[in-house]
Amino acid sequence: MPNLPDTTMPSLPPLERPTLAQRLKAQHPLVPPGQPDDDRAAAHADEALAAVPAPLDVGTIRATINQALAPVPPGTHLAPDALASIARRLNWHMTFLLPIAEAKGLDRATRAYLRRRVEHGPPSAHDYPACTQTWLQDNARSCQMLLGLAIADEAAEHQHAGVVR
Repeated sequence: MPNLPDTTMPSLPPLERPTLAQRLKAQHPLVPPGQPDDDRAAAHADEALAAVPAPLDVGTIRATINQALAPVPPGTHLAPDALASIARRLNWHMTFLLPIAEAKGLDRATRAYLRRRVEHGPPSAHDYPACTQTWLQDNARSCQMLLGLAIADEAAEHQHAGVVR
């Protein structure tokens, strides 16, 4: 319907139920929180990360990967603090997983690429939130691969494949 001068567009009645995009925005970890309690929970999560012991915690790593790969509805304003928090955790997980994956035979080119990504870290979430989101998604997929290598049971895989030694 064309917009002609001196005409008004009829307004639509308000939606009674939230749309799918509104529900996704409310549930997404990168959308700015509505209550101040949510900010404190994010701060506690970062403090808990600093106190994580050295053993491999697959559940925590997978939760971070899932947060980084959660779909973001188009037009959503991303919370820079949440992006930065997830980026720090993901970078820490990759730093932890890289030596384990290297010991299990990670090829040289992939190892060099991932080392550069970890050393340089994510872009500034406050200055470049969209770039940080892209960095998160890319590194979350890399972290999935590293985690798969770290928890792989080679003997079971060889037995399943029928490899005899």
